[in-house]
Amino acid sequence: MPDCFVRSGILELMVMVVNLVFDNHPF
Repeated sequence: MPDCFVRSGILELMVMVVNLVFDNHPF
């Protein structure tokens, strides 16, 4: 599995988590 695919997958996961956190706890 190429490194670029791993990094893009991790970035997508981080973005999803951040979106969920901001949706649940708006500032």
